[in-house]
Amino acid sequence: MNKPFTTVSQVFPREWLHADDIRSRSPLTVAVERAQIEDRFNPRSKREEPNLIVYFHKAQRHLICNKTQAFALAEATGTEIFANWAGHMVQLSHGIAPNRKPTIVISAAPVAPKPAPADEQDADDADMDPVTAGDFD
Repeated sequence: MNKPFTTVSQVFPREWLHADDIRSRSPLTVAVERAQIEDRFNPRSKREEPNLIVYFHKAQRHLICNKTQAFALAEATGTEIFANWAGHMVQLSHGIAPNRKPTIVISAAPVAPKPAPADEQDADDADMDPVTAGDFD
């Protein structure tokens, strides 16, 4: 049996990623699946216009990039060629735009420190208190 809908958002889910979607999980590190140009209807101009859309791995919602976000993605990935963004890890954070509206701020994902070589790690573990050594695994 299907689970009954209890909210309007469940009945009419949004396709596009909004700043409020990541507010409670900000910053959020994600992998870019692909980025491509897609035509979307612009209600202001009343015509189809090209937009840069970014898809993230295992995400249901996609990001319609504005100019600031597109250049931030280019900087975070090290290339302006958006076809090459696939596989790059980026960080999405909730922010406030100059117009005082919520926005998604994009930056490079933090780089995890490389593990120490095995012989150095063993020497470091020898100096640790055996009671707390397991807390760092």
